[in-house]
Amino acid sequence: MNNEFTYAEGGSVEAVPGKAYTFRADPGDVELLSVFGTDAVTLANNHVYDYGEEGLLSTLDCLRKAEKYQPAERP
Repeated sequence: MNNEFTYAEGGSVEAVPGKAYTFRADPGDVELLSVFGTDAVTLANNHVYDYGEEGLLSTLDCLRKAEKYQPAERP
């Protein structure tokens, strides 16, 4: 699934000046991925940085804890 929002309570929308739409979900909602049967997510989209570095790092942390994110490793 392409995760088109961050899982964050913090972060600043000013991280992307002039952006018309930003998306953020409550970190507790990451558990819904399992309800929907999601095995893995990608973050390759235009909203991954909507709430800056803090939002991105929070998203990565939430996905790791939910076991839905494993960074690719170089061979």
